[in-house]
Amino acid sequence: MKYILIRDITPFECGWLEETVSKDRVVERYNGATYGCISSEGMACCYHQSGPFFELPKSALEQIEEVRE
Repeated sequence: MKYILIRDITPFECGWLEETVSKDRVVERYNGATYGCISSEGMACCYHQSGPFFELPKSALEQIEEVRE
């Protein structure tokens, strides 16, 4: 599933981020093993399913419809 950020997420808010993840950025929900490191307020996300995952606040994400052709 894909999600769009509805606000900026900064390293100040989420100290594990190396840089700000900007509003309107599309991310994917990560479905692999997270080893219990994602909080109940967050969701494991990634830019590409093969890439590393990171936590983003659920409150900053909105699910988007995927168009299939």
